[in-house]
Amino acid sequence: AKGLCNMGRELYRMGLMDEARRAVNDALSIDGNMAPAYCTLSMIEMIDGSIVDSLAYAVRAFNLDPSNPAIEVQLAFSLMHAGEYAKGLWHFERRFEYRLRNFLDYPYPKWTGEDGKILFLVSDQGIGDTLSFSRFLPMAAARCKFIHCVVHPELARLLRASFQRLTNINIVPSPPNGFPAADCWSTFVGLPTALGLTNQEIKDAPNIAIPAFHIGTRWKAPDRQLHVGVAWKGSPLNDIDQHRSFPVTHLLDLYRVPGLQFYSLQVGPAAKELHDAGCAALIWDLAPQIRDVADTIAIIRELDLVVTCESA
Repeated sequence: AKGLCNMGRELYRMGLMDEARRAVNDALSIDGNMAPAYCTLSMIEMIDGSIVDSLAYAVRAFNLDPSNPAIEVQLAFSLMHAGEYAKGLWHFERRFEYRLRNFLDYPYPKWTGEDGKILFLVSDQGIGDTLSFSRFLPMAAARCKFIHCVVHPELARLLRASFQRLTNINIVPSPPNGFPAADCWSTFVGLPTALGLTNQEIKDAPNIAIPAFHIGTRWKAPDRQLHVGVAWKGSPLNDIDQHRSFPVTHLLDLYRVPGLQFYSLQVGPAAKELHDAGCAALIWDLAPQIRDVADTIAIIRELDLVVTCESA
């Protein structure tokens, strides 16, 4: 049963959903109380869009083994997919015990929302999550004496401009130069839980104000009617990357639309795929002009459309 369960988990990671489901169901036919098997079924159903089934399997797995941090993290994802953000994020705090144990060695305790503290706030997830959850930073700043914010270097310029009115925060790119003098620590994704926000308060929190960054328009094709940005790969470190990234060649069929010009917003090692696949003549590579997220925003302001995988 354990071997079949492990096989199902690896097949899921490879993106082979039908094979993964069969392996896990075979494991459960041997041992019907195998919590990791129900956890994997929850992951499969979540990817397939069966949110109700995903949550039911996650709850069953958690009830069988509530001490397992991997199972509780999957329960958190299932709850958030079902729109239960406050409850899901509360369970998601178990991620530190699951994979991010280095945070538990910080020289101060975890922040639980107390007033008047000096907070060491760090990014523990990807650029997209940090950007999204930065909308809770003003609420934290209103409660804290001072906040040292450590963010991805690609986000530093954007967040400094967006939050320049907050006088009690300091935004620095990671990695930090040691640990600052602080009372406690938290992460951007942990802010709603530390602040004790309700589901409705999380949903109603306004997005950050994006300054009007500009980068010029020399890169635009003057003879085209539709200017479309594209990105095809997220971070390979994400567990669901097999289910969200796709080959750059999948975009070429869209050139059937007359008057179209593609521009690659892809950065990092995946940008090389544009040239390896022989697509650089059709999809213009803007990676050399993109230093950070602010530059990406400036380019997007000049486009008619963006076609992208699920990424920052």
